[in-house]
Amino acid sequence: MIYVYDAIFSQEEDGRYSVTVPDLPGCFTFGEDLQDAVRNTVEAIVLNIEDYIASEEEIPESIHGHTPEGDDIVFPVPAEVDPEYVSIGEPYMTTVEAGKLLKVTDSRVRQLYYGGTIEGRKLGRDLQIARWSVDEYRKGGTMQTADSKSSKIATSPFVARTDTKTKSADTLGLFERRLAVEHSGASRYALAA
Repeated sequence: MIYVYDAIFSQEEDGRYSVTVPDLPGCFTFGEDLQDAVRNTVEAIVLNIEDYIASEEEIPESIHGHTPEGDDIVFPVPAEVDPEYVSIGEPYMTTVEAGKLLKVTDSRVRQLYYGGTIEGRKLGRDLQIARWSVDEYRKGGTMQTADSKSSKIATSPFVARTDTKTKSADTLGLFERRLAVEHSGASRYALAA
């Protein structure tokens, strides 16, 4: 679904732009230039709307026609949100927070994500891990590793087992599909396993 909200862009003394979206309380961002500010505004609107959906709150109505003050610029910014992929009541967390819950490093959490063991989403450079996925991993598996001759394998119900000489075709295929989708710019949730 496409949501369109008026955004107010104010140029600061240093040339950067600060942005507020008056119809979404607490929705604000900035950008190094106007193009960066618009890109960041789309992301801020998406995150705010996903938060409303996840917390099962009513999404504020968009009122168009806000009047700019001084040198401010006001224009509508469209943002696409697919409610089907928003976990209701299940927020996302940073890799550091997930690491604390799993008692592993941030790097290990990233390995689990890229290996298809836990779910999350990439927002720009940031990686957010789905809380439900971490909870399921904690319930069903242990973080102990099994030593083998050439590798260590994490035990979890979500990890496709691999032998010591070759990678599992299923695990490798999922990883390759995820990379192909991420590099194509499509949503990683569009994958059919």
